[in-house]
Amino acid sequence: MRLVLVEWTDAVYHDLWESLGDIKPVSMQIRSVGWIVDTTKEYITVVPHRQSDQARGGMTIPVASILKISDLDEPSTAGSHPR
Repeated sequence: MRLVLVEWTDAVYHDLWESLGDIKPVSMQIRSVGWIVDTTKEYITVVPHRQSDQARGGMTIPVASILKISDLDEPSTAGSHPR
C-alpha cells in the first residue's frame, strides 16, 4: 500500500445566519496522511490507522478536490518496539 500525503480542498459550511451580501467564498485546504486502499476515476480512499488486515478512520476524497499527492517513506519497523 502507498503511504501518502494528500493535499485537497474541502467544502466550507457557514453555520450562522448572515446577510447574503456578507457570505464570501472561503477556501479550506486540508492535508491528510494515510495509506491508499482504493482508487476510482472519481475518488481515492485513504486510511490513517492500520493493523494487519484491518483499518480505521477511512476517508474518501473526490479526485476533483485533490491538489497534490506526495508519496511518503514508511520507516521499517523490524526490530523496533514501542516503549
